[in-house]
Amino acid sequence: MLRITAVAAATLLLLPAFAQAQTRRGDVLIVYGDGWEFSVREPPGWHGDCAQAARWKANIIFYRDSAIAEGSGLIRVVIATKADENTANDLEQDMASYRRDSPSVQFSPLAATHARYAVFAKLFSVPGTFYEYVTYLNPGPTTPHLISVAYNSATAPASPDALRAYRAVVASVSVLR
Repeated sequence: MLRITAVAAATLLLLPAFAQAQTRRGDVLIVYGDGWEFSVREPPGWHGDCAQAARWKANIIFYRDSAIAEGSGLIRVVIATKADENTANDLEQDMASYRRDSPSVQFSPLAATHARYAVFAKLFSVPGTFYEYVTYLNPGPTTPHLISVAYNSATAPASPDALRAYRAVVASVSVLR
């Protein structure tokens, strides 16, 4: 069972604004659309892709080799307009939705950091079935956007390399407008 929560659009009542373009400056990708723009660093050994991101309900995805074909092992980044500053409640609503759909889901603390943004992170899992690493970033009240970064693994927890890449993406995202 592959769960895609990238922003938990149904829970947050937000629809991601899909990327219209992407530019590259070294390992930094600038992703932009109508009224928004953010930058994110491409982790070593991973590929950033906006062209196929909408397929996964994201603005940009990062993957290694064949991960894109099966959907497992993708890092998905989504920008969405936030309704308010209560991002912890948004994550709790996402968790409640998972509880309804998968009563055996477990939630664990997830270490993720950002130098400037408030971070709300959890690991959603049904061991042996799916592992969804979810982080919401709130840039603060002067920014109307919320960023979601998610990584999914179908049958086993993320590898140390995947977690390093995931945390690097979380730490590097920056809303530009």
